[in-house]
Amino acid sequence: MENTTGLSLWEQIKESVAKKQVYLGKCNTHLFQTTPQQILNSLSYYKFAAKMVGNGKRVLDVGCGEGIGTWLLAKECGYAKGIDTNADNITLAQTNWNDAKVAFECTAILNCSVDTWDAIISLDVSGRVVLEQVRTLMTNVVHRLNGPGIFIMGIPNLNNSLDTNSQQKFSFFSPEQLEGEMRRYFEYVFLFGAYNEIIQAGLLPSAHYWIAMGCKKKNVGGPVVAVSEILTMG
Repeated sequence: MENTTGLSLWEQIKESVAKKQVYLGKCNTHLFQTTPQQILNSLSYYKFAAKMVGNGKRVLDVGCGEGIGTWLLAKECGYAKGIDTNADNITLAQTNWNDAKVAFECTAILNCSVDTWDAIISLDVSGRVVLEQVRTLMTNVVHRLNGPGIFIMGIPNLNNSLDTNSQQKFSFFSPEQLEGEMRRYFEYVFLFGAYNEIIQAGLLPSAHYWIAMGCKKKNVGGPVVAVSEILTMG
């Protein structure tokens, strides 16, 4: 194609690049400076979740942090909302991602302003809480899924974690427990293991991260209870 602009190819590329900047908060800045691989791994988990959900879907991202993964879900699935109880995270996310296909709210899942979703994603939250809190989270998830619904939950393997401080901070939550708890709430459960950014079926001992996908929610009944104390990230 003939160049009629009078600009070099590189100058044309620079002109086409978006002028808007994306800012990092304290958490992601720390990760980029210390263990940047964790950022890349996290994005690969979000991309995997987005592909499992599919396009034309409304997705809720529980414990969205600074919203980078929520933006990926929005781009791949059609619409995504990120919720987090950390106000600084939400303010940053709203500054970075100003688009009709994505939204953010400083709240817990119980108080989320839109209460039905095609899919709900929760990455890392369950690895930071005890079993009873995970059950509370799942109960809230089931009540807010539209139709059969999809729930994707990810937890770090604390026996083989990239975060060497994880075992000192949090209780161990095994893949067997994860599968068992998911089956309490969903008819079909699929388990995946991640080694760095590579995700595959099965729970390899070397996996750094486990992902469980629950499909076709069960009728669990019971009241919906507050979970605000388990959704603070960072």
